[in-house]
Amino acid sequence: MEKAFQELETGDLPLASEKGWDAAAQMVKAVADVRGVDHRHHAVLIRLTHDLATETRDHELQVLFDHANTLHGNFYEDMLYYEEIAWRLRSVSQFVDRLERLLPDSE
Repeated sequence: MEKAFQELETGDLPLASEKGWDAAAQMVKAVADVRGVDHRHHAVLIRLTHDLATETRDHELQVLFDHANTLHGNFYEDMLYYEEIAWRLRSVSQFVDRLERLLPDSE
């Protein structure tokens, strides 16, 4: 996430977006690894996020992950403005923090 915010401040909005997406995706993959779930497909990340939201009763996880997914699209389309990306990056930071708590060594 630190790199995402650095890219945002330098004005590389598409790269900031992709760094935010990558942070979210890598965190979902870390949880998937712990659970023995194959995570080679984008759809698996979406499904696992849904399952985690249901399991933890934290349904905002899905919304926060959707913000990351939108950032991923922005890497290719460059459609979002600075404030929109900054807001979504803050959401992704929350997502990453919440999923980090689900990892066994996060205590």
